[in-house]
Amino acid sequence: MYVNRPSVSRWISLFYILTAVFLGVLGIWIALAIPKIGLLVSIVIAAIDALILYLIVSIYRTRYILTEDEVLIKAPILVGGSKKIRFKEVREVQRTFVPFGLRLFGASFYGGYYHIPSLGRTFMLITNYSDGVLIRTDKLNYIITPSNPDKFIERLRPRCMSNIN
Repeated sequence: MYVNRPSVSRWISLFYILTAVFLGVLGIWIALAIPKIGLLVSIVIAAIDALILYLIVSIYRTRYILTEDEVLIKAPILVGGSKKIRFKEVREVQRTFVPFGLRLFGASFYGGYYHIPSLGRTFMLITNYSDGVLIRTDKLNYIITPSNPDKFIERLRPRCMSNIN
């Protein structure tokens, strides 16, 4: 088994942290400025803050695991949950840049389902913007960001060689 922890972009982490801080300050300000409904609004904002903090922690808990017969992408349920890609389903593995895509559902920049114009429906789990690995299957495409993409591809390709064109 090979476990790869992704490298995490400081910009992605900083975006989530600053968003959480901004919402926290906004919640306190609303609670103080509008006493009648401010408490309720502050509770809603605190819940959103808790979700953002959960996403920050989950970015650092992301894992890409190569087992005997599959790739496991360990991701939180908020961004689509963990995925299993059986080696026999893999059609192509290559290094790629992290492309622009249209988010199909949700609000996280960290991961989820996207429409990529050149690929179609793609599950992306992005912890940085420079080191992507594209895994194509007949059902769905995946873009992940392992810490050492070349080494990850080097370990993955031999396991999928009979399927790769």
